[in-house]
Amino acid sequence: MAFIDAFDHQRLLNVSGVQREHSLYGPQATRLAWIYPPFHHFLVKPQALLMPEVFVDDQNAPDTSATSTDAVDGDVSNDSIGGRVVSQWRDIFFTRGRREVDIVVAKKLNDGPQLPLLVVEIKRDTLAKQSAMDQIEDYLDRILSRCAALGYDIPVYGLLVCGPLSIRIISRWLNPEQGALHTYVDTNARGIVEYVDTDSKVVNEWLLQQSLAFQDYQ
Repeated sequence: MAFIDAFDHQRLLNVSGVQREHSLYGPQATRLAWIYPPFHHFLVKPQALLMPEVFVDDQNAPDTSATSTDAVDGDVSNDSIGGRVVSQWRDIFFTRGRREVDIVVAKKLNDGPQLPLLVVEIKRDTLAKQSAMDQIEDYLDRILSRCAALGYDIPVYGLLVCGPLSIRIISRWLNPEQGALHTYVDTNARGIVEYVDTDSKVVNEWLLQQSLAFQDYQ
């Protein structure tokens, strides 16, 4: 059975009225692993960490106020997409600058880093739409700026899952002054962002389009 045809049979149903957001992780991770298969070097990463980068030549930077240049070799390493980050055991970085993204889908490059393609933020309902949009934009900003610094100028998708509904985003890095441009795919004529069904052919085909585009990306 073809991939898109399988979803016509509603094998993954909408989940509404859940008590906790993490109840939605399993169904979403299952669907994403199907769309972004591991045999094409895609990685579906629940609870992915975005750790603060370290700028060892700036003693006034907020993320480095307790970090000395003498400690860099022991406490700093390169993460999967090339950023220099402080080891997780340092308490100050547990409370400042760290982000936990519900799901990130990445492509492992040959002899290279993991390239983030999709950011998924999961909420159990639609009650805090604007704050949820701000949150996922923050994640996308951080990822896109890191990718740009590594020389990868690609769009990154965002999928804000609010129970049975979703908001689709395509984000691109412009420049350090302007930052990222976030384009909401489902916006009506009045400029209002609308929802689409999470478990729908339109969302699955949108994600599959990205997967196919990066299937042979080396």
